[in-house]
Amino acid sequence: MWKYITDECKELLGRRNREGDTPLLRAVRYGKKGAFLCLYGMCEGNTATGYCKNDDGKNVLHLAIEGGHMDLAFQIIHKEEDLMDSFDREGISPLHVLAEKPTAFRSGIHLSLLNKIMYHCIFVEELVPGAPKAKNNIFQELQKMIKLPGGTESFRRIFFSFLCSCFFVDTCLGSSQIRKLKEKKEMHAWSLRIMNKLLEHAARHTYEMNPKHDEPSQRHYDCCISEYGYFRRGGALETPILVASKNGIMEMVTKILELFPMAIYDTHKENWKNTVVMAVENRQSHIYDFLLNRKHLLDREIAFRAVDYRRNTALHLAGKLAGYHHRQHIPTSMLQMQWEVKWYQYVQNSVRFDIRKNRDECTPDEIFQKNHANLEDESKRWIDSTSNSCSFIAALIATVAFASSASVPGGVNQDTGVPILLHHLAFSIFAMSSLLALSCSMISLLIFLAIFVSKDQNQDFTRNLPRKFLFGLTSLHIHSGHVDLFLLWELLDA
Repeated sequence: MWKYITDECKELLGRRNREGDTPLLRAVRYGKKGAFLCLYGMCEGNTATGYCKNDDGKNVLHLAIEGGHMDLAFQIIHKEEDLMDSFDREGISPLHVLAEKPTAFRSGIHLSLLNKIMYHCIFVEELVPGAPKAKNNIFQELQKMIKLPGGTESFRRIFFSFLCSCFFVDTCLGSSQIRKLKEKKEMHAWSLRIMNKLLEHAARHTYEMNPKHDEPSQRHYDCCISEYGYFRRGGALETPILVASKNGIMEMVTKILELFPMAIYDTHKENWKNTVVMAVENRQSHIYDFLLNRKHLLDREIAFRAVDYRRNTALHLAGKLAGYHHRQHIPTSMLQMQWEVKWYQYVQNSVRFDIRKNRDECTPDEIFQKNHANLEDESKRWIDSTSNSCSFIAALIATVAFASSASVPGGVNQDTGVPILLHHLAFSIFAMSSLLALSCSMISLLIFLAIFVSKDQNQDFTRNLPRKFLFGLTSLHIHSGHVDLFLLWELLDA
């Protein structure tokens, strides 16, 4: 329908709605790749450039990346290469938008072992400029999705036949699971492709900005200025590497430092935080490890000892409480406290920080104690409650274990007082099990009572408390299993 309408009245291509969107912007906003390519082809001359931008400065490339339509974003880059240098009114470039989408990259998601194997075997087609291809049927899609590394074509056919038979057995589970993983891998592969194109374009643009000098030092100096100027052109508060470091996008941080080594000096316009400080504050441990172990990082000491506008070092920010979005993945308050203490100690031991006070006259240790006071109290209440409950259960099972160990299955000889089943193997197993159950019950009871009455410090959450809990729960499960054995023996003896 829209084809016939635009053929008759092409000026409608530039008409905007109340939100300031043209038909091209609207098609991209909803991820309609076919509609966008057809509408773009109907535009005459350079009119499409004006139709691809709204009143806020956002263009079709911003909207495509923001909506997660990476295949459409690739087509837009192919049609309008100049949009890679664009930015909106707030100075946000397409690379900034991509850096705000951590799940669009492999480093931003977690997969189970089975899903990792399936993810590796799934084949993703390369993006090709042009109109979208016709969709294949389910069997053709499954055959394309499965890739066997190093396998022969005949073996692939056999495997595909087996897959088709399994498809009829478990259509819902198998097909949906593979399709979801395929969509994720497509997103990751296409996002990486777009990121590489944006950064390579930025590198070429930076090289063209540099005047040619014979002296290597002068070329390096000019390249440093151009790098910084290119990423700051729109006046954004953060450069893309800072956004990627904050969101934990390893692929983008690695590529930017590879093409622009001086990006390690980038800082936030308002709070002066650099890449290292951003990674520590947002608990991006893999980014921090990468920067810590990178061999060719410029001025490592300066980067790791940088301070923000409040004179907080990375250790100060490691002492602050993690955000709720990070702590919600950790089940109990004790484990949350354990992770916080371990993270603080890891940052503290990785670099020798100068123990200094920030503008609030607080040391890193004081900030950690202040910010984690409520979590520490909550953790201690959880420990007391859990220890009390486990101690009660251990005492009950110890009573049953003692009563069971005091009884002799099969009775005793009235003349000699020796158990009648003394020389049977089952009796020996019963005697050893009863002794082990009684010992484990007493050990678990003492451990939980010791945890209940102890006064724990912050460092105890890293090793002492987890070890005590693990040992106590293990003893509790061992002697509860042996009590079940006693009860089964008594029933059989009866």
